[in-house]
Amino acid sequence: MNLFELLVGEDNHPALITPEGRSLTYQQLRDNVVGLVSQLNSFGLKRGERIAIAMTNGSPMAITFLAAALCGTAAPLNPKYKQEEFAFYYQDTQAKALITLSEGPEAAIAAVTPNMILINAKVNTDGTLSFELGTGDW
Repeated sequence: MNLFELLVGEDNHPALITPEGRSLTYQQLRDNVVGLVSQLNSFGLKRGERIAIAMTNGSPMAITFLAAALCGTAAPLNPKYKQEEFAFYYQDTQAKALITLSEGPEAAIAAVTPNMILINAKVNTDGTLSFELGTGDW
Protein backbone atom coordinates (compact mmCIF):
# COMPACT_ATOMS: atom_id res chain seq x y z
CA MET A 1 0.00 0.00 0.00
CA ASN A 2 1.24 3.49 -0.76
CA LEU A 3 0.34 6.78 0.83
CA PHE A 4 -2.06 7.74 -1.93
CA GLU A 5 -4.07 4.55 -1.42
CA LEU A 6 -4.81 5.76 2.11
CA LEU A 7 -6.87 8.53 0.53
CA VAL A 8 -9.26 6.04 -1.00
CA GLY A 9 -12.74 6.70 0.26
CA GLU A 10 -16.18 7.41 -1.05
CA ASP A 11 -15.65 10.28 -3.49
CA ASN A 12 -18.37 12.49 -2.05
CA HIS A 13 -17.76 11.76 1.66
CA PRO A 14 -15.88 14.28 3.80
CA ALA A 15 -12.17 13.52 4.13
CA LEU A 16 -10.96 16.68 5.82
CA ILE A 17 -12.52 19.61 7.66
CA THR A 18 -10.75 22.97 7.30
CA PRO A 19 -10.34 25.41 10.21
CA GLU A 20 -13.04 27.54 8.64
CA GLY A 21 -15.43 24.59 8.84
CA ARG A 22 -15.34 23.76 5.13
CA SER A 23 -15.29 20.13 4.19
CA LEU A 24 -13.12 18.59 1.50
CA THR A 25 -14.37 15.35 0.02
CA TYR A 26 -12.02 12.48 -0.73
CA GLN A 27 -12.23 13.38 -4.42
CA GLN A 28 -11.40 17.04 -3.76
CA LEU A 29 -8.51 16.05 -1.50
CA ARG A 30 -7.10 13.58 -4.04
CA ASP A 31 -7.43 16.11 -6.87
CA ASN A 32 -5.75 18.81 -4.79
CA VAL A 33 -2.86 16.57 -3.73
CA VAL A 34 -2.27 15.38 -7.31
CA GLY A 35 -2.21 19.00 -8.50
CA LEU A 36 0.21 20.00 -5.75
CA VAL A 37 2.56 17.12 -6.60
CA SER A 38 2.52 18.34 -10.19
CA GLN A 39 3.38 21.86 -9.00
CA LEU A 40 6.26 20.54 -6.88
CA ASN A 41 7.56 18.57 -9.88
CA SER A 42 7.36 21.73 -12.01
CA PHE A 43 9.56 23.48 -9.40
CA GLY A 44 12.19 20.79 -10.04
CA LEU A 45 11.50 18.57 -7.04
CA LYS A 46 11.48 14.82 -7.52
CA ARG A 47 11.44 11.44 -5.79
CA GLY A 48 13.75 11.04 -2.83
CA GLU A 49 14.46 14.75 -2.39
CA ARG A 50 13.72 16.11 1.07
CA ILE A 51 11.06 18.78 1.30
CA ALA A 52 11.04 20.61 4.63
CA ILE A 53 7.68 21.82 5.91
CA ALA A 54 7.33 24.44 8.66
CA MET A 55 3.63 24.85 9.47
CA THR A 56 1.41 24.52 12.49
CA ASN A 57 -0.94 21.56 12.63
CA GLY A 58 -4.14 21.81 10.62
CA SER A 59 -5.61 21.01 7.25
CA PRO A 60 -2.98 23.01 5.26
CA MET A 61 -0.22 21.02 6.98
CA ALA A 62 -2.00 17.72 6.31
CA ILE A 63 -2.48 18.50 2.62
CA THR A 64 1.11 19.77 2.27
CA PHE A 65 2.50 16.68 3.99
CA LEU A 66 0.61 14.37 1.62
CA ALA A 67 1.82 16.27 -1.44
CA ALA A 68 5.44 16.44 -0.25
CA ALA A 69 5.45 12.75 0.68
CA LEU A 70 4.10 11.74 -2.73
CA CYS A 71 6.53 14.01 -4.60
CA GLY A 72 9.68 13.33 -2.61
CA THR A 73 10.32 12.84 1.08
CA ALA A 74 8.36 15.02 3.51
CA ALA A 75 10.45 16.50 6.34
CA PRO A 76 8.03 18.24 8.73
CA LEU A 77 9.78 20.52 11.20
CA ASN A 78 8.55 22.19 14.35
CA PRO A 79 7.56 25.74 13.34
CA LYS A 80 8.72 26.97 16.76
CA TYR A 81 12.35 26.10 16.11
CA LYS A 82 14.92 28.89 16.26
CA GLN A 83 16.82 29.90 13.11
CA GLU A 84 19.87 27.89 14.16
CA GLU A 85 17.73 24.78 14.64
CA PHE A 86 16.16 25.16 11.19
CA ALA A 87 19.63 25.61 9.68
CA PHE A 88 20.81 22.41 11.39
CA TYR A 89 17.84 20.37 10.17
CA TYR A 90 18.06 21.73 6.62
CA GLN A 91 21.67 20.58 6.51
CA ASP A 92 21.01 17.31 8.33
CA THR A 93 18.13 16.32 6.02
CA GLN A 94 19.75 17.87 2.93
CA ALA A 95 16.44 19.64 2.27
CA LYS A 96 15.95 20.86 -1.30
CA ALA A 97 12.93 23.02 -0.47
CA LEU A 98 10.94 24.64 2.32
CA ILE A 99 7.16 24.92 2.24
CA THR A 100 5.42 27.29 4.63
CA LEU A 101 2.31 29.41 4.73
CA SER A 102 2.75 33.09 3.91
CA GLU A 103 2.55 33.93 7.60
CA GLY A 104 5.04 31.13 8.25
CA PRO A 105 7.82 31.24 10.78
CA GLU A 106 10.38 33.93 9.99
CA ALA A 107 13.16 31.82 11.51
CA ALA A 108 12.46 29.01 9.02
CA ILE A 109 12.64 31.38 6.07
CA ALA A 110 15.74 33.16 7.40
CA ALA A 111 17.61 29.84 7.67
CA VAL A 112 16.98 28.78 4.05
CA THR A 113 20.19 28.11 2.17
CA PRO A 114 20.87 29.53 -1.32
CA ASN A 115 20.40 26.10 -2.91
CA MET A 116 16.92 25.59 -1.41
CA ILE A 117 13.63 26.43 -3.08
CA LEU A 118 11.16 28.55 -1.09
CA ILE A 119 7.54 27.55 -1.61
CA ASN A 120 4.54 29.46 -0.32
CA ALA A 121 1.37 27.46 0.37
CA LYS A 122 -1.79 29.48 -0.11
CA VAL A 123 -5.19 28.43 1.17
CA ASN A 124 -7.84 28.82 -1.54
CA THR A 125 -11.40 29.89 -0.76
CA ASP A 126 -12.63 26.30 -1.15
CA GLY A 127 -10.15 25.01 1.45
CA THR A 128 -7.73 23.50 -1.07
CA LEU A 129 -4.11 24.65 -1.38
CA SER A 130 -1.94 26.00 -4.13
CA PHE A 131 1.83 26.45 -4.15
CA GLU A 132 3.89 29.28 -5.57
CA LEU A 133 7.58 29.94 -5.62
CA GLY A 134 8.60 32.37 -2.94
CA THR A 135 11.32 34.91 -2.60
CA GLY A 136 11.50 35.10 1.17
CA ASP A 137 9.76 38.49 1.10
CA TRP A 138 6.43 37.16 2.33
